[in-house]
Amino acid sequence: MRVLHTSDWHLGTSIEQVDCGPEHARFLDWLIDTIREREIDVLVVSGDIFHYQNPGSQDEKLYYDFLVECARIDTLRKVVVVAGNHDSPSGLEAPAAVLSALDVTVVGRIPRDREDWDECLVPIEGESGEVEMVVAAVPYVREAQLGVRTQDDGERGLRERYRQAFADLYGDLAKRAADKWPDAAKIATGHLTVYGEDDEAREGDFHTGIHRTSRPRPDDMRDGFEARDIGAIQAMDPGIFGAGWDYVALGHIHRPMPVGGARHIRYSGTPVPTTKEEDTPRRQVVEIGFGSGQQLDLTGAGQAELTVDPVTVPRWRDILELRGTVERLKEKLRNLSTDGELPAAVYVIVEVESDEFIGNYLSALNEVLAEAFPDADERPIIVGNREESIGDGRASEDDEREVPPFEEMDHTEVFQRMYEKKNPDADGPGDRLVDAFHEILADYQGRDEGER
Repeated sequence: MRVLHTSDWHLGTSIEQVDCGPEHARFLDWLIDTIREREIDVLVVSGDIFHYQNPGSQDEKLYYDFLVECARIDTLRKVVVVAGNHDSPSGLEAPAAVLSALDVTVVGRIPRDREDWDECLVPIEGESGEVEMVVAAVPYVREAQLGVRTQDDGERGLRERYRQAFADLYGDLAKRAADKWPDAAKIATGHLTVYGEDDEAREGDFHTGIHRTSRPRPDDMRDGFEARDIGAIQAMDPGIFGAGWDYVALGHIHRPMPVGGARHIRYSGTPVPTTKEEDTPRRQVVEIGFGSGQQLDLTGAGQAELTVDPVTVPRWRDILELRGTVERLKEKLRNLSTDGELPAAVYVIVEVESDEFIGNYLSALNEVLAEAFPDADERPIIVGNREESIGDGRASEDDEREVPPFEEMDHTEVFQRMYEKKNPDADGPGDRLVDAFHEILADYQGRDEGER
């Protein structure tokens, strides 16, 4: 069987003010062609289909039109979709009964009762009618769904209990799958932060933290925890998946990467870059092939023969960063050349002397673009700008770290910033107040939407 792994589409997102809908439409058309050309049997989408929990009608249309096209591909046996942290679990699951008629299985949340976890297992039959593959469709999982209460213990104890809860979840699902279909290839999905011991987090890896997880940097450490993120639990390690899976299809981190050097545990990354940090390396989806030849020992347990083939996604819009004085930037914009079908998104950094007044330089730069690119449909778009002081070694105020947009913060960051705004003279909310906030948040997230 051939499986195609993708995630983090974020339909509805934008590059600053530039709508990414045209890129997403092109990507989904390309994905349909790729599924056909490569004769894919199973498509796995590991979360964050939409950027907002209440997606716009055009974004929903893109998604459902895509699934209809998938149903028309004879070789495609199953589409498995799980919710990410940006998705509405109930919103994704609402049309599940209709989508099942199209051989699409959607899992928005894990069942509350452990006895019902079998609902996450998706068996897939081969041409012989035998189950040749099973997918454990695990969506984004909140603390309360795993029985972890964030206020019960200190950070070290909480981190270990959280890790154990994930290990129990994947271990339980692996055992159930092996008991029911011992000869089938086994895939698990996940939407969370996982780094191996030698993996380093990079800027642009994800829009928001999940489970307040992050990799601490040495200069941010205070008593073993990140000073800039109160209540931080370090990223989960790949050991939580155990040895029962032939492949683990992850979502959430936007950079395509294997985890901990294990080629069978991978992030496919976001296929459409939406920030300048995401513009490299090249975007990917991942084809996984399972055969019946010699067994490979990948995680300490015998597994089906496995091939991993990253497939480069075309780039339809360049995201550029240009730096220089106003006059130098004008020259660069006049001679700007890009390869994408869509107008480039351009960030400009204007270098100025500490006492220099540069006036309304954006108007001047846009005038240059209008002259160089008379066709507005092909004209690059300046999506962001800032000034950087040169000459005296000091950065301007505009060069300070920007506050991320609201939708890119996690709950703890929003709480901290609101507290700091209302209490400017305080050192921060303190551990007791943060723990109380986490208790309320966990109770809220553990309820069904109708109970909130």
